[in-house]
Amino acid sequence: MSDLFVIQPLGGFCNNLRVLLSCVDYCNRMNLKLLCVWDSWQNNVDFNDFFQPINNVNFTYSYEGDVNYKSCYEIDRFGKEIVSSDFTVNTDCLILKPEIEGLIDNLPIAKKSFISCHVRRGDHKKIYRNLSYYFKLIDSLSCDFIHLCTDDPCVQDEFSDRYKNKIWYYSKITKRNHSSRDTAPESTIIDLFLPLQAEDFIGTKGSTFSSFIEKMRNEIP
Repeated sequence: MSDLFVIQPLGGFCNNLRVLLSCVDYCNRMNLKLLCVWDSWQNNVDFNDFFQPINNVNFTYSYEGDVNYKSCYEIDRFGKEIVSSDFTVNTDCLILKPEIEGLIDNLPIAKKSFISCHVRRGDHKKIYRNLSYYFKLIDSLSCDFIHLCTDDPCVQDEFSDRYKNKIWYYSKITKRNHSSRDTAPESTIIDLFLPLQAEDFIGTKGSTFSSFIEKMRNEIP
């Protein structure tokens, strides 16, 4: 029996993370080495560019052999798929590189009083909410600035029109298609980890991106 467990995460970046991290836990329990077939084009982020290495985990960008687990969902302790929109897996081994942590810590907004708001659009119509939902929640909070995470340039425009100079985002989205947003990979990482420093977070129910942020915020001592 091979001591190598091969996985191919599917979906967007946070789907990839929850597959990877749940399989790390599984392989540690089963005393297996993990090989991850990582599609950086699909999820917009090359894992090795932003995170420190994980013990007994290697990455490849092409693989022609058999894949043991191929999914956008977490794996349970018995090796079975968990179909859920929630991000529940242990994140202890997910550690940013020091230079990436420094980039986030030195952003101008990181030194201010701010909240983060994630508005998911894209092709997930079932989690689509009218922007008035987010406006109502934001208006009920006290903050100097609003960090906006979104995949839609129209959302950036509407938030900027309403909140003027209080709105902050790392980069302007110039176009939108059904598979990815037109921003650099570091923008995705900043949108995912900067909310951990926010005084409050407003997410999109049903989004794995929001679920990841909420789980990480709940784990902060």
